[in-house]
Amino acid sequence: MEVKLEKKAASAKAHIKGENHTFINLLRNALWDVGAEGAAYKQEHPLKDDVVVMVQGKDPVGLMKAASEQVAKDASALKKAAAKLG
Repeated sequence: MEVKLEKKAASAKAHIKGENHTFINLLRNALWDVGAEGAAYKQEHPLKDDVVVMVQGKDPVGLMKAASEQVAKDASALKKAAAKLG
């Protein structure tokens, strides 16, 4: 995954290459969960893996960081639960 972040006053864009709707939707939902005032994404073409995630809030970069940490925490919990099963 390649990520390029652009920041403006109360918004930020993350240009993400190498991911699809599955991960990006997870990130978008996590952005809402951590308090983003706005969170959306767009994929210019369905056959390309270039996606732009947009976030609005008082600290958009902090929101991206918090959402990323939340996704990692959730993935870790799933991994631990799966390890208990086998």
